[in-house]
Amino acid sequence: MSADEVRPVPPQVSGSAEATAALLVIHGIGEQSPYQTLDAFTRGLACAIDPEGRQLKHRMVWLDGGAESMVRLKLMRPLGADKFRTLDIHEFYWAWLV
Repeated sequence: MSADEVRPVPPQVSGSAEATAALLVIHGIGEQSPYQTLDAFTRGLACAIDPEGRQLKHRMVWLDGGAESMVRLKLMRPLGADKFRTLDIHEFYWAWLV
């Protein structure tokens, strides 16, 4: 397959026809309480894009012996060109790497 033939695959929830999207929040500002930044960001985003109603699910995923936090936001109305109703929000905090 050549580069001209490569087409993006529409996002999907595994085993479902419902479209989903993901957002990665990257920051390295100051000392953070675990999960506080992602939680505050997601709540603000949820109110801004779907003030009529939403459902938040905070999930912990264990990778390589450590926990990764993510929030799944279920929207009441579809958004974007792909009409997604599910938004997975992940966080990468880099300050401790410096």
